[in-house]
Amino acid sequence: MFRIEPLRKKALLYYESGRFHADILNGREIFPLRYPFKKPNERALVASIEEVREQMATLRRSGTGGYIEYRTLEYKTIGRQRLPAALSFETQDEFLRFLGKEEEYRLFEQGFEEARKLGLGEFLRQKPQILLKNLEHWRSILSVVRFFLENPKPGIYLRELPIEGIDSKFIQSHKKILDTLLQELLELESYDASITRFSNYGFERKYGLRYPSNRVRFRTLDLEARVCGVEDMEIACEAFNSLNLRARRIFIIENLTTFLAFASLPSALAIYGGGFKAGQLAELDLSFAEELYYWGDIDTHGFAILSSVRSAHKRVRSFLMDRATMNRFAQLCVEEPSPTEADLPNLTPEEAALYDELRFGAYRAMRLEQERIAMAFAMQRIEAML
Repeated sequence: MFRIEPLRKKALLYYESGRFHADILNGREIFPLRYPFKKPNERALVASIEEVREQMATLRRSGTGGYIEYRTLEYKTIGRQRLPAALSFETQDEFLRFLGKEEEYRLFEQGFEEARKLGLGEFLRQKPQILLKNLEHWRSILSVVRFFLENPKPGIYLRELPIEGIDSKFIQSHKKILDTLLQELLELESYDASITRFSNYGFERKYGLRYPSNRVRFRTLDLEARVCGVEDMEIACEAFNSLNLRARRIFIIENLTTFLAFASLPSALAIYGGGFKAGQLAELDLSFAEELYYWGDIDTHGFAILSSVRSAHKRVRSFLMDRATMNRFAQLCVEEPSPTEADLPNLTPEEAALYDELRFGAYRAMRLEQERIAMAFAMQRIEAML
């Protein structure tokens, strides 16, 4: 009935949500500020008189007495009673002192003033919780923002940014807030607004930083067409595109040992696909090949990768990922630990039917790993294609 904690929580929520800061920054009158206790009716008061006395004693002992507003109420059977009416604050200082937030709010004011000088005043008046949530690192965050304002699209690696006290790990862990503030301040021509995600070096690409190039490992299966006499190499995707390669067929192979054991073939390349994301694969120019194949495990995730690869290269055909292969080596299947049931948009009707069997039907949670398929069987299938 007269417990202080529920009212303390209300006051704290007002502060921590940023609404208090927004009201102050926007010049709204909020003091005196009151959080009323519920007015007790006589029956409830009489029935709980001992509890009420204990609660009032607790209020007096809690050190909040200076913030409790009292009123005198008249009751028929128990007469006049002086009871707590509200948790009340006459000034901002009282409110902050009650919550123990004096020092934090002082830092908030300093942080706001520094941000205002950069041009973030109006933005933070509307969204002060952004500053409040990042108060511990605010000065460092503004140092990074200031650098990009003075040096848009710097063309260097994060590791090279000459900002005192700032390392690349700090920026990596604060990309979201930096992105929010930089979009608010930078001219449109100073960043790529079309980039909204930070995967695959999205932050670096968006703000004109250098980043490690994606790399591709491949084998020239045609012994007479090796690059500089090298059969197996790993290079940047841009370098791959500049090699002016020639091949009729390309096999994207998910498993490393299968990739390495894949036999020599005329006018053919093998690309190691293990861990290679479709977004990275999209960087490769494979238009020189007449036929593209993907060979992965026959399980739900194998078809998910196939669908993803096909989103980058629509001409890709699956290889040894069919019902006949599944039946031929069924005795070698193992359990797939965590099969996906996601709908996949880029499968052929035959692939989709087998995928449905793997997620819902007779092959549910089964996996035929690529390396369990005999290479002799694989080469027979290839010879039939030649």
